[in-house]
Amino acid sequence: MGALAEPPQDSSADGVILIKDMAEWQKHWDQTAPYNKLLVYEFYEKNSSLCKAMDKPFEKLATQYKGRADFCKLDVDNFELLARICGVEGAYPTFVLFKKCAQVGKVVGLKEDDLERIVQRAIIS
Repeated sequence: MGALAEPPQDSSADGVILIKDMAEWQKHWDQTAPYNKLLVYEFYEKNSSLCKAMDKPFEKLATQYKGRADFCKLDVDNFELLARICGVEGAYPTFVLFKKCAQVGKVVGLKEDDLERIVQRAIIS
């Protein structure tokens, strides 16, 4: 039997989801990743002004695509191994997109237009 098109219930938060540790990440992944919902992870450094500059655009996308995508923030200090697995190489913010358990895109840096474009493309695919 193939993956279901949608999660059994809407797992969207009202905005950006702040994931604090691997146990929380694993629970969210297990509830969302096998389905047709897009997961957008922002790997960030908490003291980075570049990361803070993307907060508003990231929140805007989370609101715009509510129900079709989950937008999650991951402090790289707490997710070093996951960041390496996802190909994050020390430039923050780095946005990594997943759909149906597969990585479908990555955007590095302050590239709001690129992020929106890749999110739109991933949602319709």
